[in-house]
Amino acid sequence: MNEQRRSPRQRSRFQSFVRVLKRDAYIDCVVRDISEMGARLGFSSPPSIDGAVELHIPAKGEIIQAKVVWVEDCECGVSFEAKYDAEEAAKAVLRLASQL
Repeated sequence: MNEQRRSPRQRSRFQSFVRVLKRDAYIDCVVRDISEMGARLGFSSPPSIDGAVELHIPAKGEIIQAKVVWVEDCECGVSFEAKYDAEEAAKAVLRLASQL
């Protein structure tokens, strides 16, 4: 595979899951490496995903809007579109709910 990274990656083993937005389906995965721009994800079987996904990394409290760039066997690469801190997002929802 041709390396085209624009930012350094760090090896990781974060237990995570992706939400496939087209089907509102959830798939468990492991973040194998991550950078500011994207990540390589590992799955227990070849994933049937493409397009927009949300990457949830509970250990970091992050939810990341991402786009699937490649899929090969039981792995895929995603590029990050936007990153959200789950705790901050929850606080924002509570603030909005209290105003209703």
